[in-house]
Order: sequence, then C-alpha cells, then structure tokens
Amino acid sequence: MKVSENRSLEMRILRKKEHWPPQTPTFGGGGKIRNGSSEGSSTELSKELEKTSAGEHICCIYRNKKERNAAVVSFLLAGLKNNEKCLYVMDESTEAEILRALQRAGVNVDEHLGSKQLEFLRVEEAYLRDGYFDPERTVALVKQAEAAALAAGYRGLRGIAEASWSLRKLPGSEKQLEYEARLNELLPQSRISAMCLYSERKFPPKTLLDVIYMHPKVILRGQLCDNPNYIRPGDYLARMRGEVTQAVYEKVRESIIDRVRLEKERRLAQEQIKRNQEYLQLIFDRMPIGMIVWDREFKVRTWNPAATKILGFTEEEALGKHPYDFMVPKEIRPRIDEVWNRLLKGDMTAYSVNENLTKDGRVIVCEWTNTPLKDAEGKVVGVLSMFQDVTERQRAEEALRASEERFRILVETMNEGMSVTDENGVITYVNNRLCEMLGYSKEEMIGRRVVDFVDSESRRTFAENFARIKKGERRIYELVRVRKDGQLVHTLTAGAPIFDADGRFSGSFAVVTDITELKRIEKLLREGEEKYSTIVEKGNDGIVIVQDELLKFVNSKLCEINGFSAEEMVGKPFIDFVSPGFRKLVFERYKKRLSGVEVPSRYEFEILSKDGRSIPVEASASVIEYQGRPADLAILRDISERKKAEQVLRESERKYRELADSITDVFYVLDKEMRFTYWNRTCEQLTGISAKDVLGKHLLEVFPDRERTRRAVKFYQEAIETGRPLTFENEYQTKDGEKVVLESHVYPTREGVSVFAKDITERQRMEKELRESEERYRSLVESSEDMIYMLDKDLRYLSVNDALLKSLGASRDEVIGKKYGDFHSPQETREMRKKVDEVFRTGRAVRHEHRHPKSHQVFFRTLSPVKGPASGKVKAITVVSKDITEYRRAMEEAKTARAEAAAAKMKEEFLTMVSHELKGPLTSIISFAQLLSDEKLGKLSEKQKESLKIIIQSSQQLRDLVDSLLAVSRLESGMVKFKMRKLQLRDLILEVVKKLEPLAALKKISISQNLSELPLVKADREELAKVLTNLLDNAIKYTAPGGRVTIESKKEGGRVIVKVTDTGVGIAPGDMPKLFTKFFRAEKSRPGSGLGLYICKMIVEAHGGKIWAKSRLGKGSTFFFTLPLKRRSH
Repeated sequence: MKVSENRSLEMRILRKKEHWPPQTPTFGGGGKIRNGSSEGSSTELSKELEKTSAGEHICCIYRNKKERNAAVVSFLLAGLKNNEKCLYVMDESTEAEILRALQRAGVNVDEHLGSKQLEFLRVEEAYLRDGYFDPERTVALVKQAEAAALAAGYRGLRGIAEASWSLRKLPGSEKQLEYEARLNELLPQSRISAMCLYSERKFPPKTLLDVIYMHPKVILRGQLCDNPNYIRPGDYLARMRGEVTQAVYEKVRESIIDRVRLEKERRLAQEQIKRNQEYLQLIFDRMPIGMIVWDREFKVRTWNPAATKILGFTEEEALGKHPYDFMVPKEIRPRIDEVWNRLLKGDMTAYSVNENLTKDGRVIVCEWTNTPLKDAEGKVVGVLSMFQDVTERQRAEEALRASEERFRILVETMNEGMSVTDENGVITYVNNRLCEMLGYSKEEMIGRRVVDFVDSESRRTFAENFARIKKGERRIYELVRVRKDGQLVHTLTAGAPIFDADGRFSGSFAVVTDITELKRIEKLLREGEEKYSTIVEKGNDGIVIVQDELLKFVNSKLCEINGFSAEEMVGKPFIDFVSPGFRKLVFERYKKRLSGVEVPSRYEFEILSKDGRSIPVEASASVIEYQGRPADLAILRDISERKKAEQVLRESERKYRELADSITDVFYVLDKEMRFTYWNRTCEQLTGISAKDVLGKHLLEVFPDRERTRRAVKFYQEAIETGRPLTFENEYQTKDGEKVVLESHVYPTREGVSVFAKDITERQRMEKELRESEERYRSLVESSEDMIYMLDKDLRYLSVNDALLKSLGASRDEVIGKKYGDFHSPQETREMRKKVDEVFRTGRAVRHEHRHPKSHQVFFRTLSPVKGPASGKVKAITVVSKDITEYRRAMEEAKTARAEAAAAKMKEEFLTMVSHELKGPLTSIISFAQLLSDEKLGKLSEKQKESLKIIIQSSQQLRDLVDSLLAVSRLESGMVKFKMRKLQLRDLILEVVKKLEPLAALKKISISQNLSELPLVKADREELAKVLTNLLDNAIKYTAPGGRVTIESKKEGGRVIVKVTDTGVGIAPGDMPKLFTKFFRAEKSRPGSGLGLYICKMIVEAHGGKIWAKSRLGKGSTFFFTLPLKRRSH
C-alpha cells in the first residue's frame, strides 16, 4: 500500500470527525450565517479523553513528540483524576521526559509516584521478558496488572505502550498486531483502557493501515476520532489465518455501501443547511423586532436592522462591542450579569425588562427574550437576544397599574365584602372577602344575579331596595344570604348607585358586612346574662350598656376602638363620648327607645376617640333588663374602613376620567431664553406659586437660589444645544420648607425644553431603609447566639443561622434541604412534628420548653408561622430556640439564695433575741455577785469569796461568748455597716497598746513598738480596734510571765502591714490550717470562744485586706494583717 493511500484513509477518518453529525449553524459577524469549525487543540483532546471509560482501545498516530505528549498527558491525567492505576511502557522515551510533560500540565508527579498510582516500565520488563514477545503471555500479564490495581483500591487500570520496539525485528514482534486483536477481545469485559503509540514517520504505511484497522478509536492530528474502518477482532484474526469467508466479504462490502450512503446524506444535509441559512438570514434581516447574537464573551456577533432602528447604533458601530460599552446603564449591570450567567449555564429562556441607552442619549425601556445557542455537543457558544422598545407602553401601564393597585388593595384587603352589579342586578365584580363569606369563587359569582345568593324572603327586600337605589338613593338594609354549603349568613348591605358620564344609572356597588355573629350575640344576650360576658368580650364590635344616661358597662373592643379605658368611661354620661354633631340625634333616640317609642334600631353616627378624632360607627340598639331595671344595649361597629372604601368608589370614576388629561408629576415648559411658558397644577401645589406669577418670568427670577438653579440651567441649555433628552437629579425646597429630591427629564423642543420632574425623595429613603433593614436583619440573625432556622411542613430545613450550624456540627450545605430527623432523635422529631402541625393547623405561634435528652440543656422555643402574602396560608415555620439552661439554673440558685437569706434572717433574729434574753440576766448575776464579793452586803468566808470569783468569771465568759456569737452572725449576714473614715493607724495602735499595758504588767510582759510613719488609711475605727485588741490580748494571754510582745507596722507598695509577735507557747503545725476557722481553739484548757480570730479575719477581709500567721511550737507566733491604702469601690 502506498503512503498516499494511507494518508487518504487518515483524511477520511478526520472528515468523518469534522462533518458527521452536521454541526449546528452559528451566527458570524457582519450579520451573515455560517458554519462554525475549529482546529483540534490539546484542550479539546483533553476534554475528549476525560470521557473515555473502561474498555476503550485507542491508538495514537503522531507526527512529532508534541502531538505524542499532548495525547499521553491528557490520557494519563484523566486516569489520575479518576483514581485509576496508570502504567506507562517505555521504549524510545525516558521516564524523565514524560514526567516533565506531566509537570508542565500541573500534575504533582512526586505524589503519584510516591503512592505508586503512576508507574513506568521498560518494554523489556513488560513485553520482551526472556528476550521474545508472546501475545498470550502478555495478555495474561495485563490481566494480572488489572487484578492487582483493583485489589489496591483503584477503580481500574489505564495503560500506555510505545510500539516502536516492534521495528527492531525482535523475536515475536511479527505477532504485535495479533496482540492488538486479542486486546480488542479482552478490554470490553474489563476495567482496563489502553492507548498504543505509533510514529507516523517511523512505521511503514502498511503497518499503520493495519493499526488503524485494529483500533475502534484513533487519535490523528491531535483529534480523537471514531474509526469507521475498524475491523472486529474475530474478523481480523480470521483474515490473518487466511479464513476469509463470504460473511467477512459481505461485511466489508456493506461497510463500503454504508460509507457511500453516508457521504451522499452528508452532501444533501450540507445543501439543506445552506438553504436554511439563507432563509434564516432573510428572516433575521426583515424581523421587525431587534435581534442580536452575542458570543460567550458577551460581545456582538450579529446585529439586525431592527436593532439599529430601536437603538440608533449601526451594525458597524455595534459589532465586536460589549453592551456595557454603549447601551447598558451602569446601575442595572449586576442584574444583567445575573441573567447572562444563567444563560451560559443553559437556562433555555431568560426574559427581562431593562432600561437601555440609545445613540442619541435617550433612556428607553426594552423587553428582552434571550435564548442560549448550543453546538452539537450541547455546549453554549453564544446567545440570541430578541427585543423591542416598550417605553411608552410601560408608562401607560404603570400609570394605570398604580391607580388600579391602590383601588385593588383597598377593596381586596377590607374586612367587608364588596360587590358591583349592572343595571339589572347582575354581578360584575366581587372581592375576596365576599367570596370567603359565601364560599364561592369569583368565577362562580360573576355573571349571576344577586338574588341567586339570598333566601326567598330576602329576594323581595333586595328588589325593593334596588329599585330605590336606581332612583339615586343610598340604602342600608339586611339580607339573609345563602352560602355554597347551604348555611345562612345574615348580612348588612350598604348599597349606592353608579351613574355613567351622562348621568344614566349603570349599576350599583354594595358593601356587605357579615352580622351573623351580631345576631347570635343579640339572641344570647336576650337569653341570659350568664353567657353574655364571654361572648361580649370576644366579639369584634364594641358593646355598651347605658342606664340612667350613664355608661354601666363597656367591653374591651370599644376600648380598643376609641382608646379610652373602661375605668375612664364607666360611670360617665354616655353622651360625653358622642361627637357633638350627633349628640342631639343619639340622645333623642335613647330617650324614645326607653319610653317605648319605635325608632330605628340601626343607624350611623360618630363617637369621640381619646385623641379627639371622630370615629364613624354603626349602632344596633335595643332595650334590655339590666340589674332588674330597663337599660339600653348598643352594639357599635367601627365602619371607618367601609367609609373610606365608599369614598374611594365614589371618586373612582372621576379619577379615571381625569387621568387622561391630568399629569400628576411636575411639568413645565421653558423657552430658549429660560422663561416659563407653561406651569401645571402640581407645580403650584409643590412650590405654592401660582401659574400667573410664573408665566413669562425668567427662571432665575422665580428661583433665586443661584447654585441649584444655575445647575439646572446648564442641563436645559445642553439639551437645547445637543437636541438630545437628558435626565438629572436636583434638590428643591418646597413651600413648607421641606427638602425634596426631584428627578427631572428634559426634552428639547423647537421653542425650548419641556421638563417632567418626579419626586423621588421617598423612593430614595425607602431604598436606603430597605438596605439598612435587610443588613440589620441579616446581621441580627447571623450574629444571634440563639438558634434560628426555618422549616417547611415536612420538617425540611429551608434556612439556618451560624448558631444552629455550630450546635449541629455541620456546614450550611450539609443542613439545607435535609430533614429535622436527620440530626435529632425520633423522640425529638415526634415532639417537633406535633408543634409544627399545630402551627400549620392554627396559624398561630407556639411556645414551649424543650430539654435535650443527652446534654440536658433546656431550650425555650418559639415556632412562628410564615404566611403567603396573597393567600395568608402558612407556608413555613420560623423557629427561634434560646438556651435557657443558665437562666433556669440561676432561678434555682436565686430560690436557694432567698431561702438561705430567710434562714440567715431568722438566725439573726434568734441570736438577737437570745442575746437580749441572756445578757439581761447575766448582767444582773455579775452585778450582784460583784456586790457580794466586795462584801457590800456582809462579810464572806474565803470559800464563799472563791465561789463568787468563779461565778463572776464564768458569767463574764458566757457574756463574751454571746457577744462573739452575735458579732459573727452580724458579720456573716452582712448586717454590719462599716463606717469607713480616714484615720492615722499609728495613733490607733498606740491607743490599743495603752489599754492593754496594765494586763501585760500583771504578767511582767513588755510590749515593744516599731511603728513607721504611715499615710492615712480608710477604715472603721471601732472594728479595726477589735482586731488589734484581739491579737494583742491573745499574744499576752499565750506568753509566759516575763516574756515579750512586739507590734510593728510599715508601708509596703500599696498597702500597710501590721505584725504582732510574741514569745509564747507557739502553735502546732497541724493546727495552723484551722487557725482562722469558727470555734477553733489551739489549747482547749484555756478559756475562750474560739471565735476571736474568725471575727478578725472577717473584719480584715471586709476592709479589703488579708490576715495570716506564722508560728514555731515553743518559740512563739507572729500574726500579720494588711490594709489597702486605696480601696476599690464595689
């Protein structure tokens, strides 16, 4: 076979890749339609090879190392990403060469070599073991490598082999193609994919042709191609063995016929595509709406004449440009980016309405329909946009929509039903409330007569009142209406006529109030007062009872209506709460009703609110017996909203007639000299300046504010000079001194400019408040320590805050969309299910406490309904879960503390009582014993004197113990009020020493002093003296006669240290830790309460100081205490 024949075969394979299936037409520049085509690239090859799966057998015929390395790197990279074991069998290449190519592609080769996911073998280690090639042995080795890879946890085996070794005519190399055929039998049933490398420059054409026949897929010129010339392994092996049968021949014959047929179909398809392109181009050019084709970089590729007509830019001016460069205002670009990103992701149709800039500087509103354009593989290659100018239509729609919206909101949200009928009583409109009241849909009611929905007795009532409404009267009457389910609804109907522009009766409107509950209340009130209280207080209407011209009872609803409390009204004359203009009417009817004269039971008047407003009400009055005497019962319904609705309906037609010839925005006209030639009514209202005071005057005469006026003049003159409309914002001060921001639209005319200005102050404020509100809400929810989340009816998480994520230990992506039960126990899930069902059933918030079964934390949960704005139905649940564990613990501790405080108080009272009861007798005992001891009452024997001495000493010890106990109790309960004063500590020490010197002298103990000059300290003199006295007294008491006691003081840092040292008996080491505890005495034989040092410790610490001791048994002791020079405030 010649080289040219081999080249021809390659080109047939490449043409099959390029033209079949036919590519999707794409739009090119210059407004023409052409077929897209592109050269193969390593990026495209990499993407193709990423799609390869186990069982693939590919050969790569390369011209140079660049083509070979591109295929090798892409094939290996796909395997490494897919966690496959990768083997490379080398012959003429080196491991270092292939590794460098992988590193240039960003592969961390050290990691893959270290894990042995990537390995290199020489051909001698794989194919040429024992010096010759055996296909069967090699296939067995391949199977072993696959089994080892799968055992190691890899998803499969991916191998590359260089075939250049077969050119060296080694033993068995002639069986290379047989080996390729056997691989074709093995690979489809395995987890192996393989690539064989053949050099186009080194292998002869015949071998290359056989190689192509042996591989289902071929890489040629850097492109991966399905091989139409592939021969199945069984047929090829039969051919090699000389076993070509009739069946083999027929397969080859049919393959040739199929290729001829496919080539013919390809030519026909290309001709059809060309005709379609010409037809599409004709449609594209003549389409009355704008059409633009964008490439993936959002740049213009095609621009039709209609686009030029709408925006003013020619095709040459637009081609290659990004829309932000010439036609999209800056403020809407984020929204355009969002639409564009959706289109690139394959969103089939993205509709939007945007503001766009025209060539002459105008801002117009365009309606856009955008569709992504995809190639044969489904990849988005561009976007087709169709658009039209809807500026004028939108202006008209917005004006009509705003007016209709105001009316619709008022009518649809009012508490009363509303209907409109034609001149024959046929219903032409009903609001949602009336449909809800009767159980019908709007479609079921509109087109039917009113009498179709009332009972038989009410039909005559309706006919009589409708006849009077036709004559121009307004009527209020009762009808019993029939619900769809057959239930009767008592209603109060307020009807009014509607006349057309010529004054002819064209229908009526009616406000319908459900008074079924009122009827039931009246009946219950007549039946008995026992049932009256609950019904009255829960009703939606105010209820009063008047007796002797005084208010005897008012319910909570009336307090809600007029703002007075029940205490402010009961007992006062009822007429004081009626508006002055209605007092005569109301009082006369009250008197006549009580006297038995028949007066209307239902009528309307106005009552006074606490803030002085008049509130229209509808009264239903009757005489009842109250506390055994006649009284007047009146049910008052607030009809403020109904009055507003009636007023809106009366003015609705007038407003619509005026809408066409009235401009609600500021509108004025200036000539080229900046003099006013027109000034509309809105201008007068805003400025307080009438048209006659403006027309003919210069702008600066009317508005002398130089800076803002001259700025406006600059824009007006620019519009006149350029002939282009423009828009600007300017601040203006109204006649009331309020500053407003006006958005002015300036349009040049032949005479000057016309200016439309809209007040955008509120819009700017609302936008700012909305941004701030959203930011505050987002910050509040995300920074809250409470767990805040939203659940749907199936307990699925819709949104969560950081506190909940922290509690669950999961990320936001792991929680959103999952169910509550995925993170909580079945018991917790059942509890939450019950609460959520309650909220969905009742539409009201539910609050409860929840204790975590494992952590025992206590949470207070609030489940609030999230309702749809239109339907009012519960759509989801917002849950706020607050950890109140510490709060509960604090409550328990507070309860314990209160109990302890009460016990302490009882103890203090007990000790005070005991102290008082004991000290009195003790004082008497000591006094009388002392008199006896002094022989004031007669002579005593020595034995009697000794006994009296014991009585006096014991009584004094008991008195000291009582005093100490009382002192401890007062200190522990905080009842001691320290009188902190600045004092000289040195003087106080000398004073205490002087008092105790006689006691020391009795034991011949010397008291020495080493007192530094000290600054003033802040302390309670009396309490501190107790400390000094106790320490010095103990030192004298526990020092043997002839011993020594030393007291020292000095300043050290921010404190004063006082030290008392004795040469006494000392304290055992085991007693030191208990020294300052209550009732501890080191020597039980010596007298004392064991409270002295404990009291000293409490006094010193109350001063902010510390007290401690050091001692050596038999050597003496030293007691220290400190006082701060500057106390911290508590």
